[in-house]
Amino acid sequence: MIKKVLLIVFIVSLFNFLSADYIEDKLSQMLEENANGYLQPLANTMGAGLNSGYFNTAKVLKTLRPSVMIGAAFIPIPSNEKKFNAITPTSTVETSTIFGNNGNNGFPEGTDLNIAAVPTVSFSLGLPKGNEIMLRGFPPIKITDDIGNISLWGVGFKHSIDQYLTKLFPIDWSIQAVYQQLTVGDIVDVNTLAFNMQASKKLLFLTPYCALGYEKAQLKAKYTYDDGLIQEEIKLKLDAENDIKATVGLRYSILILDIFADYSLANTSTFNIGVGASF
Repeated sequence: MIKKVLLIVFIVSLFNFLSADYIEDKLSQMLEENANGYLQPLANTMGAGLNSGYFNTAKVLKTLRPSVMIGAAFIPIPSNEKKFNAITPTSTVETSTIFGNNGNNGFPEGTDLNIAAVPTVSFSLGLPKGNEIMLRGFPPIKITDDIGNISLWGVGFKHSIDQYLTKLFPIDWSIQAVYQQLTVGDIVDVNTLAFNMQASKKLLFLTPYCALGYEKAQLKAKYTYDDGLIQEEIKLKLDAENDIKATVGLRYSILILDIFADYSLANTSTFNIGVGASF
């Protein structure tokens, strides 16, 4: 019960800006082209956040050994993602995105957010022959009537490369692929896919790690445009702008406890922190 309460508090605090009711209310005032501009920064941010924090070492777990990770990715919102050029019947006007402040010329305001946060919960299990499977997410949880249900699920697969290399090369290497889906109410879905190659080296209590990867994410939204005269069902598909990403991080381990932090450099960069337990 305590764990469920903590999880709900965690999700509410970090996903409050993703209220399904809030998003639907704002989008209902915009046709497709303007809605694309309004939501594009959200696609970038959620894609970058979800594609973070799924490893803190390149070493693959031993067969049937489990580990658990709880973390959060923090994504600074750059100033150029707070405004976009909206189209009006007579001209274009600079106005707020979902992360901006005041709307212009009748367009809706944004959340005035400077840093977005995306939480993650992952469970991993070692498999034979240098393999590891990861499950990530939480079941649908109804936060409030406005926010609706929030759910996240994902699956990842990791394979050891250093097992094929000579022992004279004492660094852990692995490759990993991860797929995830985030759902917010009946309005927004975010799907992500990521591939990376990881390297790490344990030095007493510290494990520096790094990775080079490729990722993609797509945000889907559906809503009804209603200006009082016209009603139109609109479906959006927005591709996040991240592709190549480089990550560097550091893990501190004591007994079964792991504390880690890393930074990912990409078109939308992220800072990720978390704690975990490896058995």
